[in-house]
Amino acid sequence: MILLKNLLGMKRKYINSILACSMVVSLAACTDAWDEHYQPNPALNGSENLWELISNDPDLDDFEALLQATGYAEVLKQNRSYTVWAPVNLSDVLDVKSLETANDSLLEVYRKEIVENHIADYSLVAGGIRDKEDKKNYKKVAMLNGKSYHFEGSAENAYSFAGQQLKSSNIVATNGVLHKIDEGVLFAANIWEQMAKEESISVLYNFLSKDTKREFNVNASVKGPIVDGKQTYLDSVFTVSNRWIDWGGIGRLNIEDSTYTVYALTDRAWDKLYTKMRSYYNYPDVKSKDELGSQSLSAMADSLVRESMCENLVFSNTVNKKFFEGKKDTLLSTRYNMFVNKSLTNREADSLHNGCLKELELSNGTLHLIDEVNFNPFTCWHDTIRVQGENLRDGENIAQGTANASESLYANTTFVSVDRDHALYGLVSGSGVSVFQPRYDPAKDKSRQPKFHIYAKDILSANYRISIVMVPAHLLDPEEVKSTKSNVFNAYLECINSEGEKVIKNLVQGQKYTPGEKMDTIVLAENLKIDFCEADYKNLTGKEPVTRLVIETPTTYSTRSNTTVYRIDQVMFEPVNRED
Repeated sequence: MILLKNLLGMKRKYINSILACSMVVSLAACTDAWDEHYQPNPALNGSENLWELISNDPDLDDFEALLQATGYAEVLKQNRSYTVWAPVNLSDVLDVKSLETANDSLLEVYRKEIVENHIADYSLVAGGIRDKEDKKNYKKVAMLNGKSYHFEGSAENAYSFAGQQLKSSNIVATNGVLHKIDEGVLFAANIWEQMAKEESISVLYNFLSKDTKREFNVNASVKGPIVDGKQTYLDSVFTVSNRWIDWGGIGRLNIEDSTYTVYALTDRAWDKLYTKMRSYYNYPDVKSKDELGSQSLSAMADSLVRESMCENLVFSNTVNKKFFEGKKDTLLSTRYNMFVNKSLTNREADSLHNGCLKELELSNGTLHLIDEVNFNPFTCWHDTIRVQGENLRDGENIAQGTANASESLYANTTFVSVDRDHALYGLVSGSGVSVFQPRYDPAKDKSRQPKFHIYAKDILSANYRISIVMVPAHLLDPEEVKSTKSNVFNAYLECINSEGEKVIKNLVQGQKYTPGEKMDTIVLAENLKIDFCEADYKNLTGKEPVTRLVIETPTTYSTRSNTTVYRIDQVMFEPVNRED
């Protein structure tokens, strides 16, 4: 049987990448061929190994049968050190009769959730138990399946394991220690483990789990002898990682030192949400860059949509503690999108609970199986694109002029920071305002037509309201005299067509902005349809995004009544509501 073959001969240790760094350091420091902690303790003078102790104890007949069925009878004969907390009564965790008909898959479940839930590495005796950090009379024991339980007690108080008082303790074996408890310790699945079991969310789980990688860690593994010219290993260490549940993912759902609330889409809800989102990711018919296999962007859109679908399913219970206590009206996902309880009749965050088929309390949080799609696109994947003042100078949102293609007529763009003492603090969208001013004197050379452009990154196939927020000079700089001169400008949008070529959509001609006593929002388009998506465009194609807003001063402007200096707080591309 494959299971038995994997268990015999060597110890296989699976280290999650989140813990790998600290664990690998300690393992790599081992100098013996076999870590001395795994060796039988010579101070324990038993005459039988753990398997012999268990098989000869009539109280442990059911546990004996379980060990035999799962391959652990052979494991507990090995010349290495274990501690076993053997349950006398297994009825709470197992129907022993099921062992007669259990297939390999079920036996694998029994192995992980029952057998390995009662066995730990090393010889741990009931006596002198003490936590080194907080100096209390307990030890947090890591079981073979990765779960942790308290082993506690003192000379004055009875010893217990996982909350159960020991029925018998310190039964010494040649390869470890046996303790007896009354009942089996119930396996508490974490969210990631439970998701693997729920058939109704198989599409979601399969999509996330396909990124799991298991790699042999040669530096952390313990070398054995060289056999037939090849290096063997006594202790083979594997690092398991998955970008979704590692640091920087949607949450460490397989680790039990943090708690989460997860809204998992059933297969039905997944299909419904995919259909809704797919229309926002309409790519032009161009090829991706070579390393992606020259697929068309349209063919790759499916993967991008599914990526976006998984972005807002997980919420940290720590970060959102006040929300779950009813003391706050905003809920923040682990990908930093905000859900708001706007009113009693429109509770966006609460609506996530609608259509909940099942709610499961697990070892590291709560799993909701959701059969209805209740995600607002304008909160999740289709939020407002804001290009704020501090980003208007980032090297991509550059300025240029038509007189000389190599000359940047607005190259001396400056950024004015707005700090706490500034009158505009709290009014501007970001940390300041960008000032676009031509390097030449417009009164002397009116033939030039200065213009600057602003990229709209990650634009989707949707309708947008496009606007620009202008700032009067005297509000930005109190020493400036209030100007009566106006900005007069044309605005157009450069975007892509179905072949990935640039096309122009005119927005306004001769738009006039006269500074007043406050910042003003000038709407350039109320409901402009963008036909093709550019989400992640550069990564996919190796080309710069095309979609950008262009502001230009017409040659007909008057130097007496007009100015070519633009003070911009932000440019906004706001999604327009639509029926899907």
